[in-house]
Amino acid sequence: MSGNRERGASFWSVLFVVILVGFFVFLAFEIFPPYLDNWQIAHVLGSVAKQPEINKASNSEIRSMVRQEFNVGYVSRVSVANDLQILPIRTGGRILVFTYNVRVPIIYNITAVIHFVDRRKVTGS
Repeated sequence: MSGNRERGASFWSVLFVVILVGFFVFLAFEIFPPYLDNWQIAHVLGSVAKQPEINKASNSEIRSMVRQEFNVGYVSRVSVANDLQILPIRTGGRILVFTYNVRVPIIYNITAVIHFVDRRKVTGS
């Protein structure tokens, strides 16, 4: 007669999996808001780059347009003065480059640094 042993996950293995899944869900909740802000920033840059009067606007006017759009979209983690570059293109025209870092505190002295770079060519259409 052979003894039938029950097989399956023990309490400790289930607890380990639950803690591991919980940790990754916690990380997702901490890291998701900066990506949501970045989506809003990319949307604003695309919107400003397509405005008809953008081709005739000066760099300070473009910064003002971006700042106004950020106020409407409640974007607050970035600085238009420091993070927005308006670069000329050899073929004519300009490109908007928004580069910034976001520090997300995770646990105690562990911090995630997320680097974002958004580029939009000024089309004015």
